Amino acid sequence: MAAIFGILHTGQFARLNHWLRASLTAAALFLWGGWAQAHPHMWIEAKMDLQFDAQGQLVSVAQVWLFDEMFSSYAKQGLPETAEGVPPQAELDKIAQDWMSALADPMSHYFTTISQGGDVLAVGEPRGVKAIWQTKTDQLSLRFELPLLQPVFVNRLPVTVSVADPTYFVAYSFEEPQSVTARAAPASCQAIYKRPNRLDDQVAARLAAIPPSGVLPPDLQLAAQTLQHRVELSCP
Repeated sequence: MAAIFGILHTGQFARLNHWLRASLTAAALFLWGGWAQAHPHMWIEAKMDLQFDAQGQLVSVAQVWLFDEMFSSYAKQGLPETAEGVPPQAELDKIAQDWMSALADPMSHYFTTISQGGDVLAVGEPRGVKAIWQTKTDQLSLRFELPLLQPVFVNRLPVTVSVADPTYFVAYSFEEPQSVTARAAPASCQAIYKRPNRLDDQVAARLAAIPPSGVLPPDLQLAAQTLQHRVELSCP
């Protein structure tokens, strides 16, 4: 989502539709009003599913992002509602596609890096993109799947999936142990989730002082890049 807000900061609105511009503008104005005057500005509870084919190859990585209540509330402003008081699924589908278009920017690349043996694995266009309104919690979630252009075996070299916003605009959390699954994986496979390293208190304080429209200086950019949530997949 930092890519989306980055577009908002630079005025490059052409890739986003009217709804997205309006909702993010409202959210940004609210943030400036005193809420979350610090990095991060948005919170996402995430889940990941590592998907295999019948030959035992890793073929895709699916994720579900559950946005915090405050952003979810602003995200649906201006949308029509059904009799149940939720946005129509057709509108949510448009939102999901707009978000994925913005997140495709090379700077963010869906906030996801898949690598094996030190080499980044290329992915194709996202599949199964869906935005869903969670009626029980009044939160918006986004589901998408990143297919590998070339499926890989994991029996020799492990695969690492890293999820992070390099600008630390968005903070992720993965609730163990149910947050990471491996669908149809060979019996020998094991997916281990590793939390990011804890920030130094002084660095954390400096990050907290940066407003929503602020740009991280180089040393804080390096610090933010260490906040990667990693899933290490091995199939010995």
